[in-house]
Amino acid sequence: MRTSTRDDITIRTAGAEDVATIAELLGAAFQDDPRMAALLPDPAHRAEKLGPLFSLLLSQEPPGHPAELAWRDGRLEAAAVWDRPGM
Repeated sequence: MRTSTRDDITIRTAGAEDVATIAELLGAAFQDDPRMAALLPDPAHRAEKLGPLFSLLLSQEPPGHPAELAWRDGRLEAAAVWDRPGM
């Protein structure tokens, strides 16, 4: 697992054990996204279902789709999930 630190941000490669954490962060990030609002119109229902939706999507990714996590002061701030070209 690769880790690097710059200023007060630590970035590390995510592993399978991070899927739930990434899904929760992405669910919160996409709560007000117009496409997600169209898919799940009720805000309370959307808040309840987006984390599990992202968890399902992340667990279905084939190998070779790395993710990275950015931490600041012990708090997860960002996640990036990468798709290779042609995937």
